[in-house]
Amino acid sequence: RLFERGALWNSFVMVGRVDTFLGLTRRVAPDLLAAFDPVRLAIGSPREAEAAERAYAALESSGFSERVLVPGADGLLTVRAKSVDWSDWGHPQRVMATMRRTGWRPAWLNRVELASAG
Repeated sequence: RLFERGALWNSFVMVGRVDTFLGLTRRVAPDLLAAFDPVRLAIGSPREAEAAERAYAALESSGFSERVLVPGADGLLTVRAKSVDWSDWGHPQRVMATMRRTGWRPAWLNRVELASAG
């Protein structure tokens, strides 16, 4: 019924400029963005991995949609996509099953046998 009334499925495919996404996060969740300042300052240094670990460990568990996308919805655009398929690709076997079903074989996979991968 929701689809018949025009509701859309969020495939979580996001397209945009990095500075736009950072600006949106800065506007609606500045504390979230500020938590990564030590990581930004450590990029390329021997402290980078440790800074990232500390930043993530200090964050409270939250969803990106709830923290950023919902409060920043006025700065987002939704596009209806037609003829889109979806599959939970949480495991390589699921990726291979989709490839067999659709017949899709990317150029980089020319040397791999789909049957042996799952």
